[in-house]
Amino acid sequence: MKLLLLSLLAAVALSSQAQLAQMAPFFNSLKIYDMILNADVWRDTPQIVSANAEFDNIVGVPNNLDKDNVFTAGGGFVEITDCPTGISPPATAQTSSISAASAAINFNCLDNPVNMDAIPLCFSHPMVQSSITHNSFLIHLNDGTIHTPTCWSTMPTYEYNERHCVVLMGYWMNRLPTDDPNHKDMKYIEIQNDLMLVTQTGLFNANGLQFHSQNEFSSYDEAEPYILHAKLNPVTEEGEGMGPELMSNFAQNFPNSPLSLYPTATHRVRMYNSGGNTPTGVGALNPNSFSKYYKLMASDGTVIEDTNVEYEVHGGLWSSSSAPTKVTVLGLADLGKASSDPDDICYVEDRDGYIDIVLKIDGDASVVVGVDAFFGDGLYNPGGPGQFTATDDNKYTHRTQHQFKVIDQDLDNANLVSWCGDANGNEIARTYSECMAAFNAGQVGSSQWGSFQNFMDRSTASQTMVGMADAQCTTSGDPQTAIGAQLAAGGTTCADLVNGFTCIRPLNYVNVAFDSSMRIADLCPCICQQMEPFKVYTVECGTMRNFADSKAYCESQGKEMASFHSDADVDQVKAQGVSCVAYMGAESDGQGNWSWLDGSNWWMSGSNDGMLGTLETKGAFDGVTDIVFHDWTNGEGELGVICQKHYPSEDAIKGLADMAEASVGTNSDEIKLIQNVAEGVFEKEYGNSGIQFVLVGLMGSILGYCAHGLITKSQTPEEYMGLL
Repeated sequence: MKLLLLSLLAAVALSSQAQLAQMAPFFNSLKIYDMILNADVWRDTPQIVSANAEFDNIVGVPNNLDKDNVFTAGGGFVEITDCPTGISPPATAQTSSISAASAAINFNCLDNPVNMDAIPLCFSHPMVQSSITHNSFLIHLNDGTIHTPTCWSTMPTYEYNERHCVVLMGYWMNRLPTDDPNHKDMKYIEIQNDLMLVTQTGLFNANGLQFHSQNEFSSYDEAEPYILHAKLNPVTEEGEGMGPELMSNFAQNFPNSPLSLYPTATHRVRMYNSGGNTPTGVGALNPNSFSKYYKLMASDGTVIEDTNVEYEVHGGLWSSSSAPTKVTVLGLADLGKASSDPDDICYVEDRDGYIDIVLKIDGDASVVVGVDAFFGDGLYNPGGPGQFTATDDNKYTHRTQHQFKVIDQDLDNANLVSWCGDANGNEIARTYSECMAAFNAGQVGSSQWGSFQNFMDRSTASQTMVGMADAQCTTSGDPQTAIGAQLAAGGTTCADLVNGFTCIRPLNYVNVAFDSSMRIADLCPCICQQMEPFKVYTVECGTMRNFADSKAYCESQGKEMASFHSDADVDQVKAQGVSCVAYMGAESDGQGNWSWLDGSNWWMSGSNDGMLGTLETKGAFDGVTDIVFHDWTNGEGELGVICQKHYPSEDAIKGLADMAEASVGTNSDEIKLIQNVAEGVFEKEYGNSGIQFVLVGLMGSILGYCAHGLITKSQTPEEYMGLL
């Protein structure tokens, strides 16, 4: 999804209000449901269990994959050149700083965040999402001032069985020592305005709850993250996930549940931490890391310290049986997807405050009584040093200290709660089954995820403030409205593109020095060069079909039977490893006059069997022998099929990938997204408005590329990426 955010930035900078409106359907479709499913209750009495100003100046960092920018902001950075899996290093593996766009889209923001601080605030009970507002929190600073947050979000605790924590953004702190007269930090925080918590007996109004900073230490001055609670429960998939809309936004982290990673699991010890935990303050905790950071203590004194080793424990708390209980630690969960490499520096996870120790227990589960943590290595919240520090006096967060936590036994799931409400916040039910029935019936209310619409409005207002008044357009209305749809249909010409952008303001918002009278129309030659259409082939050898059924199959996929116009086209298909003879969209009139079904000009590969087209009138692509083009029966034969779909320029999509790599770093998710755009998957999942959104961002990237190339007299990626 980081590539989507990059596209958003490009489009915000280079689009009219009409084009921005085309983006709204995708991000405005992201929502979080007013539903709690099997979330943990950590204390008998509802209360705030932690709230510390842990992230100073690292929210809203411009170009947050530039090491110097991150250091200037005071963030940590890990410089990665290669990933073990061969992917490009993901942004989250290199820095825990957050870009302004990411924060604005995933947080509810009243203004665009710029070098803000953040406070993770965590409750003993899960929150009702719809009851949270900016005015729910009053942050009292040590200088006597009182503030409400500029941004807030339940990210990253957005799953149904979480929702205990909310992150508050604003300007709360600095890194001066606590004895410095200019030291700034949170003194205490209080809740107001009917923020509701879910308990076993119903909703609890958290109004008036307070949390006072411990010893007035910030996380940058002698404080560190810590385990709040540890609780043992049987494993279940009931409550995992967050709804299909958010899953599309965070799919890179899921599934991450105990059973999805370890199908033989029976129990989990969930550790509830004061914040996210990372190995260096950057990157991710790997599910194979149990032995490095944790041990389990059993009731008979057995120390369980290795994974995939069966330990025998005698004497449980609730069993009088003399038979030993067998306990095996399978690994960690509620992080990211399964990983076979414990040292994968490029691993990504959700970085919330929950870590599950996943167990396979045969016997009395109550024998597991304690967690011994951080006896050697410690963990940092996502504000730690990373691999490099900018200066010797740059202060970073401290790592966890050795800690022992008694495990709360909840083997009958008595301390799990469920709740769901309707669109008005009224309670529907308080059981998992009833809430799921209500959800499937469309009765559960939801809230908008993030603040994309406000982000658009603020961006438009910002353009107006810097003097970008609408230029006069010679055509009626705004032709830019139709650009996204035209691109999605694959029928937009260079003239359409430039005409559509003639209403955009002069390019005085491109971040380089140049003649401010330059208009996008001046970039036409470069734009035209980048916007030549291309097509992508897909090969289907799994099911054999006759010619008519092959044509119908391609059309059912939103494609058409393939045509070829060069050896490069043929090579593109060969590179996919064609393992069959497959129909292409070629047919003869029986007199040897061949044509393509898509109406394009006929071309024939020099590698052919003669292609007489008299007795056999259908064209086939032979991926088995050295002869490529064949005339093959009259359509009754059953072969594979090659389909095609047209898209904007390959160079343009590559340019968008280059911009992503320059700004946020490409990884497997970005590459997959680019592939999905090319293969039509994005269009299928998110509809026409979704593909329009990506293509509007694509146009912005092309314009930025062309503007920089024109200005610097060079169009090499290395030179223009340094300016973006």
